[in-house]
Amino acid sequence: MVRPWGYMEIFALEKKAFVRILTILPGRRLSYQKHEFRDEYFVALDDGLVIKIENNEPVCVQKGDYIMIPRGTLHRFSNPTENPVRSLEVTFGKYDQNDIERPEDDYGRPEKGDEY
Repeated sequence: MVRPWGYMEIFALEKKAFVRILTILPGRRLSYQKHEFRDEYFVALDDGLVIKIENNEPVCVQKGDYIMIPRGTLHRFSNPTENPVRSLEVTFGKYDQNDIERPEDDYGRPEKGDEY
């Protein structure tokens, strides 16, 4: 699935878990977002991924680092490097691409829903 920040590859979609890899292009970032019905677990597959959670300072993670983001938690991934960076995402709970709220988005997408 192509997005303005890069693309994602879906590996499994089940009722209890959803697995995909996010690839974020150089200089791009995802929306500042949260989800009502799902928790997300991420594993950095490359060095250089930057994660901002709620009002905390952004943190640069390295390959193999992981983080759990509970439902309702604002978060954003970005890629300040010159190469694409990837993250494995495992989602738990009700998966629905419309379960997204974006208080901030660089690409002019609506605040709610999956209009990519």
